[in-house]
Amino acid sequence: MKAIDIPEKMSRSSARRLADKKLSSLIQDTAVREFLLTNLVEADGRFVWRVNLDALAQHVDEILAFPPQQESYPGPTLFLLGGKSDFVHPSHHPEMKRLFPGAQIQIVPDAGHWVHADCPHDFMAAIRGFLA
Repeated sequence: MKAIDIPEKMSRSSARRLADKKLSSLIQDTAVREFLLTNLVEADGRFVWRVNLDALAQHVDEILAFPPQQESYPGPTLFLLGGKSDFVHPSHHPEMKRLFPGAQIQIVPDAGHWVHADCPHDFMAAIRGFLA
């Protein structure tokens, strides 16, 4: 994202299109790119990223690391996963069940990572069913 150079005085819509085009070679998922583009802001006549990219790059291993956890939560828990998402792998399920022994894992087959946005009706049905 730091390598994306947006010319000064460019309109917001043109800047977003340019950034989206440059990101598309690295990030194929349109929804992820749209989320990232929400962090493109105008400041002093130029476009910058709202997030601290240097800090993220410097601490990426710590950010992505799963924190050591000694205790589990026995209460009811719902993991609602998108079937088209690679974010949570089946290999993660045993650890999820260890930390949340009362958990239900439901998969919405046609959803990506953002289940609520991709399949809002399935999302609401799952939430209602869990809370009932």
